Amino acid sequence: DIYPSLIRSDARLDYESVAAFLDGGDGDDLPEEVLDPLRWARTAAARIGAARTGRGGVRLLREEVKFVLDADGEPVDAEARHTNSAHLLIERLMVAANEAVARWMHARGLPGVFRVHPAPEPDAVQSLVRSAQLAGFEPGLGAQLSPRALAAFEQQFADTPQAPAMYAVLAQALGPARYTVHPESHFGLGAPVYLHFTSPIR
Repeated sequence: DIYPSLIRSDARLDYESVAAFLDGGDGDDLPEEVLDPLRWARTAAARIGAARTGRGGVRLLREEVKFVLDADGEPVDAEARHTNSAHLLIERLMVAANEAVARWMHARGLPGVFRVHPAPEPDAVQSLVRSAQLAGFEPGLGAQLSPRALAAFEQQFADTPQAPAMYAVLAQALGPARYTVHPESHFGLGAPVYLHFTSPIR
């Protein structure tokens, strides 16, 4: 259910410490009171991930670049910030919260600003197929692209050196999502209705 609430933060965590705990049980850098909730959050995220695998769609996570600044605030270096298990946990819980609120509002006929993403045009799909084949992949997307076919294609390249380039090509083929007051589906996520109740990726 949805109701007015307040959140009291007992600890401030970072992605690296949480990932170290989730991946290897190393909780030395984390307060004791957050360890059990993190285990349950991991369980919830795993179940959400299993459900999303069945319906298809792609992950929202992308590699980011972190700029290193000097004492004057000038950029002196750029470092790749890689996705870890903590990022994936947050992404799954965030998407689930956004979908739940969107469904709740839509079921009650409440107005809102929804995030919709139409299916890509056939020409964009063909361009994606050609680019994938040039990179050594056979997408197998079929005559009409579906979120499940998209998810299966992502699994082919997600953990390969070509992943950053393939995600860029995929994003171009899928095109941008948009905000609208008319609730429609989000193709990229395989979601029947979606909105940004939470801040994106945060």
